[in-house]
Amino acid sequence: MNIKTMIHMNERAAMRTLLLVQATTFLIGSVAHSGLLMAGYEHRQASIVEAVLALVLYAAAAMSWIKPAWTRSDALATQGVALLGTLIGMFTLFAGTGPSTGADIVYQLIVVALLVSGLGLANRMHGEPPTTAGRRGGGAPLAH
Repeated sequence: MNIKTMIHMNERAAMRTLLLVQATTFLIGSVAHSGLLMAGYEHRQASIVEAVLALVLYAAAAMSWIKPAWTRSDALATQGVALLGTLIGMFTLFAGTGPSTGADIVYQLIVVALLVSGLGLANRMHGEPPTTAGRRGGGAPLAH
């Protein structure tokens, strides 16, 4: 195993771990907003959106095992969508149409920090060598 392969493996493992942490954070938020953990934090729309985002992030983590070469692009796409959803949620929070407890504000800030960190990590990841069959296809690496 050469050093380049080891770097790719470590980057993918770090990204996978962060995706799992992010997904679990959304899952906890979804359960909290469903009212299952405690009364007073129910918000049906937030619970649904958080559950969907958790599933998307879990899927990206799973894909990092199934198709390791897709890790960077999948992480950028899924975390970007999750960040957009979170920013919309923050807008509703500050506009007064969504839940606006102190816990909600702290939760939103933690989620944004995790997603921005993940996007930064994904952006710095080393890409796989380009192939003759396109971005996500098979094929032989192009000669450099």
